[in-house]
Amino acid sequence: MKSKEKKTNNFIVTKSNNLIEAHYNLSAIEQKIILYFVSKIQKDDDEFKKITIPVIEFCKLLGYSENSRPNYKYLATITKKLLSKVVEINVDGKLRQFQWVSFVEYNTGEGTITLEFHREMKPFLLKLKKEFTSYRLKNIMTLNSLYSIRLYEILKKWQPIGKIDIKLSDLRKMVGATDKYLEYSNFKKKVLNIAKKELQKNTDLTFEFEELKEGKKVIGIRFLIKNGNSFLPQLPEENSHDQAFYKEIKTILKNYGLLDFDEHIIERWLALGDKYWKEKKYEYIMSITKNCLETPGIENPIGYITYMVKNGHINIQNNKKAIRNEKVPDWLDEHKSLEAEKLSHAQKELTSKEAEALKKDLEKRLEKYKKIK
Repeated sequence: MKSKEKKTNNFIVTKSNNLIEAHYNLSAIEQKIILYFVSKIQKDDDEFKKITIPVIEFCKLLGYSENSRPNYKYLATITKKLLSKVVEINVDGKLRQFQWVSFVEYNTGEGTITLEFHREMKPFLLKLKKEFTSYRLKNIMTLNSLYSIRLYEILKKWQPIGKIDIKLSDLRKMVGATDKYLEYSNFKKKVLNIAKKELQKNTDLTFEFEELKEGKKVIGIRFLIKNGNSFLPQLPEENSHDQAFYKEIKTILKNYGLLDFDEHIIERWLALGDKYWKEKKYEYIMSITKNCLETPGIENPIGYITYMVKNGHINIQNNKKAIRNEKVPDWLDEHKSLEAEKLSHAQKELTSKEAEALKKDLEKRLEKYKKIK
């Protein structure tokens, strides 16, 4: 029994970050079923294979003991419902919608259940080499709240950085609570506080949270994430290049005195860099960052680095003009002065209505110049 439990502790769930922050509505049981089968995917799988497990094992996922497991008809209703559940993922500005699972089969003679993931899930579960999150399955198996499971995954992604700000409306979509606990006080009590308690007790991370307000209205949540006191060891950071990169570049920026920057920008650099440099992005972004910080005269390093990465530039010296404040040309100032003087003289001779029309005409001409510029 202990050896089986130890083996389960070592099952690893790996999902793309797009899938981590996708929108879907699964019960706690449905999430555990999905995540259990995800942990069965092999690192080198090119295609989804049909995964078969004993029905006894499946029933344990549902919380039943060996002596009180339900009949096949009841189990079939659970998987039938699961077959209808849809996940929504935003990729490159496009919204994709598809099912989690495409096939389920019960073999009553052998006492097994077989499941196969939908083929559209491939980019988010197979052959992941970048922008993914991994964790031990055991972390979520003892969580009772469906919101605790979702929050654990979301915060696990941001654990290397240590904090994340999420708009309340986005958070509701991520955890599947768009139509529940509409009063923030209820959302705080039923989602945030329960998740905080469960994650602290059962997982390898813990969190505090701060409310981000607009006036008196809560519009977002700032999560402060720390390693938990779990008996489960942390996964090595080598499981994700992104995690190691976050840690190193964050340290470099702070060593140069850049303490107050939006840490989401690091993820944006990776996304932008992937467009030009693919796997080389880590090396190039790190090089740009170091060169930028060592180059005198750059007043906005974060903005400069973002410009360089966004445009695929690597050489700092050739792009010093990237961050600049363009001055209005002298001739435009003279033009404004002359026009203003003309208007002043004209106003003495024209009626107030005619002067107002002339003033509007001048403003339109200046606005046209700005657009052309």
